[in-house]
Amino acid sequence: MLPNGTIESFDAALRVAVPETSELTITYDDNGYGDLMTSLNNARMSAVLLFAGGLIAVVGIVVLLLYFFIVKQKKRTAIERSLGMSKAQCRVSLMAGILVLALVASVIGVGIGAVLLQSDVLTGTAQSETEEIDTTFSIWAKGQTEVTEPETDATVPVAVYVFIPVCLLVFIFLLSLVLVNRNLKTEPILLLSGKGE
Repeated sequence: MLPNGTIESFDAALRVAVPETSELTITYDDNGYGDLMTSLNNARMSAVLLFAGGLIAVVGIVVLLLYFFIVKQKKRTAIERSLGMSKAQCRVSLMAGILVLALVASVIGVGIGAVLLQSDVLTGTAQSETEEIDTTFSIWAKGQTEVTEPETDATVPVAVYVFIPVCLLVFIFLLSLVLVNRNLKTEPILLLSGKGE
């Protein structure tokens, strides 16, 4: 009996120790372990790609929203500055709206995600309780008297529900601050005359 995942190293060591085995065709029965590991590695790669795609989408959406809420508001900033608001007051005015919107979106997103995770929608455990799997011709079921299904109860630490939204809010805050400060560098009279754009 070889431990799972050691067939390649065992085969290489066997061919080095006994060179005559190169003339033999040796097959190993790992009860599907190799196929299982291949599918798990493929699933891991798919999860990484989905995570990267989601992260790129989030950054793209945040940048697009900040563009419309801050960069496109140069005339509003110029009017506020012309009416006597200081740069700090304009900064607070723009940043407060963005951060309130981001906070509300984060709370709603975390709430919907938590509800979906606790329901059967995402876990895929909505199968009928009475459904049975026939293991008559299954090799892995030999010698087992009772087949037990693995538990698929996925639990997410509560810190994740706080950490991810906080990171998103910090990212939005820092990017907003950079864009607002860039907006405030141009003098209001130039923006209102159309020469500052």
